[in-house]
Amino acid sequence: MTSDTRLKRARAAGTRALRSLDEAAEQLDGARNWGLLDILGGGILTSLVKRSRLDGASEAVGRAQRDLEAFARELRDCSGVTGVDLRRSDMLELFDIVFDNSITDLFVQSRIEDAREDVRRARARVAATLAELGSAGRA
Repeated sequence: MTSDTRLKRARAAGTRALRSLDEAAEQLDGARNWGLLDILGGGILTSLVKRSRLDGASEAVGRAQRDLEAFARELRDCSGVTGVDLRRSDMLELFDIVFDNSITDLFVQSRIEDAREDVRRARARVAATLAELGSAGRA
């Protein structure tokens, strides 16, 4: 496989990871908004919608995790890419986003905020790596 082919595959995997992370961020934003409403006195319907958003976020995070792992595999095949560090603990350790119903709304909201920050950091890291891949392809 040529170096250009490896770079193209890595870029494609990174682009998929960015899309998945964007979807996860969108789902978490929705969960956050419904969580705030729940804290302010929402009823059972608010809790159900928030739970649905959390389920969607959990699914999106799962897709993002798989896409990030594929991106990391493709990066290992690319020579000339330096400074890439996608350690698993930094990528997305968010599978514990499935919350127990007995947890208070404030704790759930705190976890949503933590997950949003994790997704933001992972997205920034993938975007920086894709920029570096672009530079490697022109070198």
